[in-house]
Amino acid sequence: MGFGILFLMEETEGEFQKRVLDHLRLDKRIALIWRHDSDRVRARKTRSRDRIGLPDIQGYTSKGESFNLELKRPSGGKMRPAQEAFILKCQSLKIRAGFARSLLEVEAIIFGE
Repeated sequence: MGFGILFLMEETEGEFQKRVLDHLRLDKRIALIWRHDSDRVRARKTRSRDRIGLPDIQGYTSKGESFNLELKRPSGGKMRPAQEAFILKCQSLKIRAGFARSLLEVEAIIFGE
């Protein structure tokens, strides 16, 4: 019997985003969802290269509640200051928003579970 080595490929952030979108699109509690290509969005009327911190995924539940998700791969990846500021502003306005590295964290942000 031979011995093999199993290499587990770590999920990229893009793969994680796709998995979250696929999961939420099947959830009847979600009415509308979309993904931002936020690396290409910049604040208007500024010459700065700073980005405005839009989250990766935004949407609405079937109850009409909006939510904002900043997703990072399960290991690694940090929020930029603009992303953190956007999430904190949403939370201060009682909008469901947060930073997630797993489907469980995504569900907790959206549904409070």
